[in-house]
Amino acid sequence: LDAADGFYKFIPRTAIYIIEILYFSAFAVGAYFWYVYADLSGTDRGAERKKRLHRRLFQALPLFLLLAVLVISCFDGCIFMLDGKNKYHRGAFFFLQPVTVYAYLAASVIRSLSTCVKKTAFWRHDEVLSNIICAAAVSVAGTAQLIVPESPFLIAGASVAALIIYVNSLEGMVSLD
Repeated sequence: LDAADGFYKFIPRTAIYIIEILYFSAFAVGAYFWYVYADLSGTDRGAERKKRLHRRLFQALPLFLLLAVLVISCFDGCIFMLDGKNKYHRGAFFFLQPVTVYAYLAASVIRSLSTCVKKTAFWRHDEVLSNIICAAAVSVAGTAQLIVPESPFLIAGASVAALIIYVNSLEGMVSLD
Protein backbone atom coordinates (compact mmCIF):
# COMPACT_ATOMS: atom_id res chain seq x y z
CA LEU A 1 0.00 0.00 0.00
CA ASP A 2 2.96 2.33 0.52
CA ALA A 3 3.94 1.80 -3.12
CA ALA A 4 0.46 2.79 -4.34
CA ASP A 5 1.12 6.38 -3.21
CA GLY A 6 3.24 6.97 -6.32
CA PHE A 7 0.36 5.96 -8.57
CA TYR A 8 -2.35 8.12 -6.96
CA LYS A 9 -2.53 10.45 -9.95
CA PHE A 10 -3.62 7.47 -12.11
CA ILE A 11 -6.08 5.93 -9.63
CA PRO A 12 -9.72 7.03 -9.19
CA ARG A 13 -10.42 8.99 -5.99
CA THR A 14 -12.72 6.29 -4.57
CA ALA A 15 -9.98 3.69 -4.98
CA ILE A 16 -7.54 5.96 -3.14
CA TYR A 17 -9.92 6.22 -0.19
CA ILE A 18 -10.23 2.42 -0.16
CA ILE A 19 -6.43 2.07 -0.26
CA GLU A 20 -6.03 4.50 2.65
CA ILE A 21 -8.69 2.71 4.71
CA LEU A 22 -6.97 -0.62 4.02
CA TYR A 23 -3.61 0.86 4.97
CA PHE A 24 -4.76 2.23 8.32
CA SER A 25 -6.91 -0.85 9.00
CA ALA A 26 -4.08 -3.30 8.29
CA PHE A 27 -1.85 -1.71 10.92
CA ALA A 28 -4.63 -1.61 13.52
CA VAL A 29 -5.93 -5.14 12.83
CA GLY A 30 -2.36 -6.45 12.88
CA ALA A 31 -1.71 -4.86 16.27
CA TYR A 32 -4.94 -6.30 17.65
CA PHE A 33 -4.06 -9.81 16.48
CA TRP A 34 -0.57 -9.34 17.87
CA TYR A 35 -2.18 -8.69 21.24
CA VAL A 36 -4.39 -11.77 20.86
CA TYR A 37 -1.36 -13.87 19.94
CA ALA A 38 0.60 -12.60 22.95
CA ASP A 39 -2.37 -13.28 25.19
CA LEU A 40 -2.89 -16.81 23.87
CA SER A 41 0.79 -17.71 23.96
CA GLY A 42 0.92 -16.61 27.58
CA THR A 43 -1.94 -18.80 28.78
CA ASP A 44 -2.15 -22.46 29.49
CA ARG A 45 -4.28 -24.61 27.27
CA GLY A 46 -7.81 -25.37 28.38
CA ALA A 47 -10.30 -23.53 30.54
CA GLU A 48 -8.27 -20.33 30.99
CA ARG A 49 -8.10 -19.87 27.20
CA LYS A 50 -11.84 -20.36 26.85
CA LYS A 51 -12.47 -17.66 29.47
CA ARG A 52 -10.28 -15.24 27.54
CA LEU A 53 -12.13 -15.94 24.30
CA HIS A 54 -15.27 -14.40 25.80
CA ARG A 55 -13.41 -11.13 26.33
CA ARG A 56 -12.12 -10.82 22.74
CA LEU A 57 -15.12 -8.85 21.50
CA PHE A 58 -14.75 -6.32 24.31
CA GLN A 59 -11.00 -6.08 23.68
CA ALA A 60 -11.66 -5.44 19.98
CA LEU A 61 -14.00 -2.50 20.69
CA PRO A 62 -11.30 0.18 20.09
CA LEU A 63 -10.48 -1.54 16.81
CA PHE A 64 -14.12 -1.53 15.68
CA LEU A 65 -14.47 2.14 16.65
CA LEU A 66 -11.34 3.05 14.71
CA LEU A 67 -12.57 1.18 11.63
CA ALA A 68 -15.88 3.06 11.81
CA VAL A 69 -14.11 6.42 12.13
CA LEU A 70 -11.91 5.51 9.15
CA VAL A 71 -14.98 4.99 7.00
CA ILE A 72 -16.50 8.24 8.26
CA SER A 73 -13.19 9.95 7.44
CA CYS A 74 -13.90 9.46 3.73
CA PHE A 75 -16.75 11.97 4.08
CA ASP A 76 -15.50 14.47 6.65
CA GLY A 77 -11.70 14.04 6.71
CA CYS A 78 -11.41 13.48 10.44
CA ILE A 79 -8.48 11.02 10.17
CA PHE A 80 -7.27 11.65 6.63
CA MET A 81 -8.36 13.63 3.60
CA LEU A 82 -7.46 14.07 -0.05
CA ASP A 83 -7.09 17.47 -1.64
CA GLY A 84 -8.07 18.35 -5.22
CA LYS A 85 -4.89 16.70 -6.58
CA ASN A 86 -5.52 13.49 -4.58
CA LYS A 87 -2.70 14.39 -2.22
CA TYR A 88 -3.04 12.77 1.22
CA HIS A 89 -3.29 14.97 4.34
CA ARG A 90 -3.74 14.04 7.99
CA GLY A 91 -7.00 15.01 9.66
CA ALA A 92 -7.63 16.47 13.11
CA PHE A 93 -8.23 13.03 14.65
CA PHE A 94 -5.32 11.29 12.95
CA PHE A 95 -3.87 10.54 16.38
CA LEU A 96 -6.64 7.94 17.01
CA GLN A 97 -5.02 5.45 14.66
CA PRO A 98 -1.51 5.36 16.20
CA VAL A 99 -2.92 5.57 19.74
CA THR A 100 -5.10 2.51 19.09
CA VAL A 101 -2.25 0.59 17.48
CA TYR A 102 0.31 1.42 20.15
CA ALA A 103 -2.15 0.63 22.93
CA TYR A 104 -2.56 -2.89 21.53
CA LEU A 105 1.20 -3.28 21.07
CA ALA A 106 1.90 -2.01 24.60
CA ALA A 107 -0.73 -4.38 25.99
CA SER A 108 0.90 -7.28 24.15
CA VAL A 109 4.31 -6.38 25.60
CA ILE A 110 2.86 -6.10 29.11
CA ARG A 111 1.08 -9.44 28.67
CA SER A 112 4.28 -11.07 27.41
CA LEU A 113 6.32 -9.63 30.28
CA SER A 114 3.81 -10.93 32.81
CA THR A 115 4.08 -14.36 31.19
CA CYS A 116 7.87 -14.26 31.51
CA VAL A 117 7.56 -13.66 35.24
CA LYS A 118 5.36 -16.71 35.75
CA LYS A 119 7.27 -19.83 36.71
CA THR A 120 4.64 -22.05 35.09
CA ALA A 121 5.41 -20.66 31.63
CA PHE A 122 9.19 -21.06 31.85
CA TRP A 123 9.25 -23.38 28.84
CA ARG A 124 7.72 -20.59 26.72
CA HIS A 125 10.31 -17.90 27.45
CA ASP A 126 11.77 -17.90 23.90
CA GLU A 127 8.34 -17.49 22.34
CA VAL A 128 7.34 -14.76 24.77
CA LEU A 129 10.61 -12.86 24.38
CA SER A 130 10.26 -12.93 20.61
CA ASN A 131 6.75 -11.47 21.05
CA ILE A 132 8.26 -8.57 22.98
CA ILE A 133 11.05 -8.02 20.46
CA CYS A 134 8.62 -8.11 17.53
CA ALA A 135 6.19 -5.67 19.13
CA ALA A 136 9.10 -3.35 19.87
CA ALA A 137 10.38 -3.58 16.27
CA VAL A 138 6.96 -2.71 14.85
CA SER A 139 6.50 0.10 17.40
CA VAL A 140 9.85 1.71 16.65
CA ALA A 141 9.33 1.40 12.88
CA GLY A 142 5.78 2.76 13.14
CA THR A 143 6.95 5.72 15.20
CA ALA A 144 9.67 6.46 12.66
CA GLN A 145 7.08 6.39 9.89
CA LEU A 146 4.83 8.75 11.84
CA ILE A 147 7.71 11.21 12.01
CA VAL A 148 8.75 10.74 8.37
CA PRO A 149 5.50 9.70 6.61
CA GLU A 150 7.06 9.29 3.16
CA SER A 151 9.39 6.53 4.35
CA PRO A 152 8.61 2.80 4.34
CA PHE A 153 9.87 2.14 7.90
CA LEU A 154 6.73 0.27 8.91
CA ILE A 155 7.13 -2.43 6.29
CA ALA A 156 10.75 -2.90 7.40
CA GLY A 157 9.69 -3.31 11.05
CA ALA A 158 6.92 -5.73 10.10
CA SER A 159 9.39 -7.72 7.99
CA VAL A 160 11.82 -7.99 10.90
CA ALA A 161 8.97 -9.12 13.16
CA ALA A 162 7.82 -11.74 10.62
CA LEU A 163 11.38 -13.02 10.28
CA ILE A 164 11.75 -13.35 14.07
CA ILE A 165 8.47 -15.27 14.27
CA TYR A 166 9.54 -17.54 11.42
CA VAL A 167 12.92 -18.31 13.00
CA ASN A 168 11.23 -18.92 16.36
CA SER A 169 8.77 -21.36 14.76
CA LEU A 170 11.66 -23.19 13.04
CA GLU A 171 13.49 -23.49 16.35
CA GLY A 172 10.33 -24.88 17.89
CA MET A 173 10.00 -27.49 15.14
CA VAL A 174 13.64 -28.50 15.48
CA SER A 175 13.35 -28.94 19.23
CA LEU A 176 10.16 -31.01 18.86
CA ASP A 177 11.75 -33.33 16.30
